[in-house]
Amino acid sequence: MTNSVSFQLDFHKFGRSESIDLPPGLHVVYGESGCGKSQIIRSLASVSGEMSTHFTLLKHHIPDAVQIVFQNPENQILSHTLESELAFGLECKSTNSNWLQSGLTELKSNLPFIANWGRHPVSLSGGEMEMLNLVTAMSTDPNLILIDDGLSFLDTKTKIQWVNWIRGKISKEKTVIWFTSDISDINFGDTKWSLSLSGIKQFETHQHTESYQYKTNGGELGLELLNLHFSYGDEESALIQNWHCNIANARAIG
Repeated sequence: MTNSVSFQLDFHKFGRSESIDLPPGLHVVYGESGCGKSQIIRSLASVSGEMSTHFTLLKHHIPDAVQIVFQNPENQILSHTLESELAFGLECKSTNSNWLQSGLTELKSNLPFIANWGRHPVSLSGGEMEMLNLVTAMSTDPNLILIDDGLSFLDTKTKIQWVNWIRGKISKEKTVIWFTSDISDINFGDTKWSLSLSGIKQFETHQHTESYQYKTNGGELGLELLNLHFSYGDEESALIQNWHCNIANARAIG
């Protein structure tokens, strides 16, 4: 078994063939929607299903233990409580109760924002589900982690925290390939790649700049919220507390 990843992409319509070699570490592949990011992920993980054919992926060296972090965070949810969701991966590896309890406590420590572990996972926000899915993916101890447009719900500060968390879990044994539609994400990678319908190429350096500027016309809609509170029925702490919001002169409010 090998922890490094290597494969070949044949872009047959353009007569191109690219060989990709990735050592353990964090590698980021940028590509616009529809360029084939999910196709590569499914092919690397040997997941069957209908896929486009503008390129063919030929496997060379892929680790046996592969885990996917799905683009839609709800697609990765299996259990009806947060605690059982975290425990599932551990229970697949061992039946030792002491080891399970110790492992579960460690996994919970990665998600300090959760106060009630009896909650259903889908009651989390999109970003919170992404964090949960990263923790559950790592709990299976895979050698290759494939992230399909993950972390897209997180703000920049939180995203940086979780990229650092991922790096802390990688050491020298795991390979993480993060496929993203946000070009600024490639700055997080040990290697940086750009995927298109016609090929894939590697960046050595990258500085993100806006390619265009667009200014919308002003509007007349307004929204004002004062002292908004919200919590789920038996929650100990409120999700929203004393929130004020004032949006003025908007063209649309959703």
